[in-house]
Order: sequence, then structure tokens, then C-alpha cells
Amino acid sequence: MTILMWLLVLTALFVGLAHLLRVLPPKIGLLFFFVALSSIIIYGLCYSFQSMSTFVALKLVSVCIGLLCLQWFKLTTPKWYPLVQKLAYIILFVNIFEAVFFDFIDADYFNAILGAGVMLSLKRPSAFIINEDSKYRDLEYDISFAWMLAYCFWNCSFVYNFDGGVALPTAFLHLGLPLIVSFFHPKLFIQNRIYFLLFTVAYFAIIPPQNLYFKSSIYVPWIAHTLTIIGFIFLVLDIFGRYKKREVVIHT
Repeated sequence: MTILMWLLVLTALFVGLAHLLRVLPPKIGLLFFFVALSSIIIYGLCYSFQSMSTFVALKLVSVCIGLLCLQWFKLTTPKWYPLVQKLAYIILFVNIFEAVFFDFIDADYFNAILGAGVMLSLKRPSAFIINEDSKYRDLEYDISFAWMLAYCFWNCSFVYNFDGGVALPTAFLHLGLPLIVSFFHPKLFIQNRIYFLLFTVAYFAIIPPQNLYFKSSIYVPWIAHTLTIIGFIFLVLDIFGRYKKREVVIHT
């Protein structure tokens, strides 16, 4: 199977699973998640978990917590919304922080600074809402398209620094797909990111990326730096957009 065919198969699988989790009633979605997670754990304990890196193990735990919270959020009533907003914000903040921390540990200070900027530019917890008008009760986060791109380029640079050449095709799965699916609805990006990140991490918990088509040692510094620079550009555009929007509000 070529790398293109591999990506096409996983794209179809992940998009289908994401749509399924979105449209299923939250309780059934939780049951589906527990059955799938139990299967992964049983398989992993028998075969592949021994070779799992610390970061992948931590990421698997964090995205599982993220999806569990997402499904619970969809079950809540309005009186729980303030707690939902705070928890969603904390999960997103910690998710970014752990990557920034690893960037600092690896002395990739340039991308770590971008990650810190993305983290500090997060909107307040109140920007998270459960869309009552959506029949799927989507979790929405009020972000701009520029911030979404800044996040994606920052994270792509991070995983490229972390995993080398294998990170670029896999980044398409956990960053490119939620970006494409959320293209016309940026508010759904965080929800979609949780879905696709979970699928990707779970897949690589079973099949380590070193067994795929790129050696992890392949690393070209200018690629990482270019991704970071583009991320900075979009972060500046996001900040500028917020400033202009605030000016309009003040003058009206």
C-alpha cells in the first residue's frame, strides 16, 4: 500500500468515525467509545504498548479524557454550562501547554514561543458553548480562521520536531482533516480536533509510526522553522483581527 493509499483509507475511516460520534446520541457515543477503547487497551497490552513513547501514552490519556468530557458536555443541562466552559478551557489549555513544555525540553524555543502565544491568545471559557440549535448539540468555541491556522502550523511544527518525517503525513490526519472539516465552521474546530486526534493517537498506539513509510530520523530544520514562521503570521493576523473588531464595537 502506497503512502497516498494509506492516507486515503485512514481519511475515509476517520471522517466516517467522526461523523458517527457526532450524530450518535451522547450516551450511545460513550458506549461506542468504551467498547473501542477497551479493544485498543487489550490489543496494546498484548502487543504494542511496550514500544509506546511517554508522549504518545500521555496524549492517549489526555485525548480520551477530552472525548469523555465532550460526550458529557453534550448531556448537560444549562445549569452545568459554566462548569462545562471552565473544564473545556482547562483541557484545551493543558493540551497546548504539554506540547509547549516538550518544545522547551527539546530546546526548540522558537516554536515554544509560538505555542505560548497560541495558548495565551485563547479566548475566555465563556467562548465555549453547547449549541442548543444544533440537533447534535455541538460543542462550539468562538475562534477565528486565522487562529485555527496558527494552531495547526504550530502543532505541525511541534510534531515534526518530535517525530521527524513521519509527522508530516500523520499531521494531515489529526490537523489537516479537522481543518478541512471545519473550514466553513471554525467554531467546530476544537470538537473535530478531539475526534481526529483521538483516532490518530489510538491508531499509532497499535501501529507505531516507525513501521510506516518515513524514518523518524528524517528531519530538515528549515521545514520546521517555516511552519513556525507561518504560524506566527496567522497568530498576528488573529490578534490584528480582534483589535479591529474591538475598534468597531467601541465606535458603534
